[in-house]
Amino acid sequence: MRLERRSASDGIEYSATGFIERPAAARPAPFTKSVVADGDELVGTACVYGVPHYGKNRQREVFVPGCFARSLASQQAIRLLLDHDESKLIATRADSLRIESDDLRLTIRCKVAGTSAGAVMKAAVNEGGRMECSVGYNVVESYERLIESESVKFITDARLLEISLVRKGAVPGTSASIRYASDSSLLKAFQGLEDALDARSRAFRQLLDSL
Repeated sequence: MRLERRSASDGIEYSATGFIERPAAARPAPFTKSVVADGDELVGTACVYGVPHYGKNRQREVFVPGCFARSLASQQAIRLLLDHDESKLIATRADSLRIESDDLRLTIRCKVAGTSAGAVMKAAVNEGGRMECSVGYNVVESYERLIESESVKFITDARLLEISLVRKGAVPGTSASIRYASDSSLLKAFQGLEDALDARSRAFRQLLDSL
């Protein structure tokens, strides 16, 4: 996927479908393989609905609940990548990647298998700082609305191509972490994050309904 780099001063890289913010001089740290135990898995929030973010061309966008429904209902092999890089394929929906959606968010689960790909994924999150997610998509249907003198694009239908583990995602509230089979405390922390995101998303939808 082609990246269009802006000036070194603003440190923003745009992909064909969104953007990743990171210091311009930063480069991904080398991956270090780590021990992978049976039962460990990646869990994450890939996208949060109803949350404004800046997409390509710096336009405000909002993903509407259900916008990825057609992609999820199809047999399309949605990919899990690192940094929107097709050469860093971790898994697809045809194997260990599981994707679910409700009226608040898009979530992922992926078994951290005892393979080189599993070790890379685990190291990317734990050691490489890729603790957020970003979606790669093509807009199929959308509409625009003027909110506080700013045009906001509401995406109602989009083709979901891939989900990437990144250091900084475009949509606030995404996350990625390794859930260890032997550590239930991570599960409790993740559930607490979900509760906080629920409250935030509901508040924003109430604000939109009142406009």
